[in-house]
Parts: sequence; structure tokens; C-alpha cells
Amino acid sequence: MTKTNTQNIYDQLAKTYGYSLKTLHWGSKKRQEIPFKAIINEVDLKNQTLLDVGCGFGDFYYFLKNRGILVKNYLGIDISEEIIKIGRNTYPEINKKLIVKDLLTEKFDKKFDFVVLSGLFGLKTVNNKQFLIDIITKCFSLAKKGLIFNSISNYVDYKEDHLYYVDPCWVFKFCKTLTKWVNIKYDYNPWEFLIACYKNKK
Repeated sequence: MTKTNTQNIYDQLAKTYGYSLKTLHWGSKKRQEIPFKAIINEVDLKNQTLLDVGCGFGDFYYFLKNRGILVKNYLGIDISEEIIKIGRNTYPEINKKLIVKDLLTEKFDKKFDFVVLSGLFGLKTVNNKQFLIDIITKCFSLAKKGLIFNSISNYVDYKEDHLYYVDPCWVFKFCKTLTKWVNIKYDYNPWEFLIACYKNKK
């Protein structure tokens, strides 16, 4: 299978920086954990099965564990083989739960209570809008209870050329086509928002 441009970018970053926030485009540990905290404030993941899409090194698993939030079953997927290799070496406890997998082209043999995505939509690609639609639709189909994701808002003071900024109102409207039960949070970061899509009333 021919690698996509995004795969090549992250593979090269992993080869250059190794286990580093620079590989994942996070400016600091604090910045990485801001959306993590927003996710656990939105939903209780304890004893839930969890699919972490765009998992990077698997940092979210240890963020949860360090706070006593033990999930029933965790699976982290990422398209970058190099990043997954580093994650497996860094976190041997979950090395078999970190796999290279393309969400849109490969099949899953089971569903998960919750599907989580953090930082997946930040990098500008050829067609970000369609990519977001396709990813969210697939993720919601894999969730038994709900999907939680974040994205960079277009309500910002300045923009960087390599980042994708999206209208949170449009994303909310699209999510409402998938389910009646949608929650949007814009109170944890001035330039980012979180959306939770639930199968049933929370």
C-alpha cells in the first residue's frame, strides 16, 4: 500500500525527534493534556472499552491510568508505523494494544463503548472537510455509546498555514445528522472545541 502524504510526514517526524511532543505537533505536555482533561470531564471512561484513533504513542492511555481511570479494554490505532514503534517501546504494558491501522480502509471485528480522537484534525490536508466527515462517520459507527473528538476552531486571532481551522457550528450541524444527542464544549480552550456524539440520551 502506498503511503499517504500524512503518513510520510509523521513517519519522518518520528525518525527525526523520536519520543517527543514535536513528533505529534504538541507544543507542550500541558497543551497536549488540555483536550485530554476536557474529554474526561465530558464522559466517564472507567471500565469502558475504548478506541483511541490517532493515538500517537498511546499517551492518552497513561493519562487515564495516572488518574485512576482504568478502561476495560484499550486499543490505540495510528497510520504512522514509526510512531507506533516508538509507542510500543515506550509503553511495553500496552505494546500489543497499539497497532498501525487505517481507519477508513481497514475493517474492525468489534465495536467499542467509546471512540476518542484528540488532535487528529489539526494538520491541513488536501480535503480536510471531507476527511472530517468520513472519519467522524466511521468512528460513530464503531461506537456503542459515543464518540468524543476535538478540533481547532476558526474563531481565532491568527492562523498558521499548516493547520486546519473549522467552523464549530458547521461541525455541530453535521454531527446532528448522525444522532440527536450532541454536546459541544467551547469553555476549556479559546481556540479549540470538543464535540461528543452519543447513541442515546446521556
